[in-house]
Amino acid sequence: MLRILVPSAALQRPLRPTLATPNMHLLYPCDPFDKKKPDEAYEEEFSAAQSAGFTCFLFSSEDFELGEFKPRPANAFEGEILYRGWMLTPTRYAQLQEAIESKGATVVVTAENYRRCHYLPEWYDQCKDVTPENDRAVERRRLCVFALCDRLDRLLRQRLRQITHHFARVYRPERG
Repeated sequence: MLRILVPSAALQRPLRPTLATPNMHLLYPCDPFDKKKPDEAYEEEFSAAQSAGFTCFLFSSEDFELGEFKPRPANAFEGEILYRGWMLTPTRYAQLQEAIESKGATVVVTAENYRRCHYLPEWYDQCKDVTPENDRAVERRRLCVFALCDRLDRLLRQRLRQITHHFARVYRPERG
């Protein structure tokens, strides 16, 4: 039995089941040369999802980049849509969400949750309480400070020697 889990971004919604619901459908990018087939990278997953009874839609990433969103098959595009394609920028994903909603469907993962879960500065605050301290980073900083101090010490000693030699040459007492 194939079970498809909803991405962690969807978990931001309260009390949302983590397993796919009957009303959830999957959206995949199509092959750039044959819009009736999924992109080669998603072909196996697409087939497995269809075999498990999921409704799967295709859309052209290239057409979407040009401002055109035509999911296939268009006549059944409804319910909750889970995007299963190439990673998008937060702005592009927000545009995809708008395009999906303009066709009468909703997204499982909102643009806000997509951004929060795909970019470290956004998601780290969500899990920092359960993330162990990184001792290597602390140790690396400590070693960098020691290396900097050591280098500074060597530079100061070298400069001091130069000044001492210069002083000895210029202000050498005369022998008589």
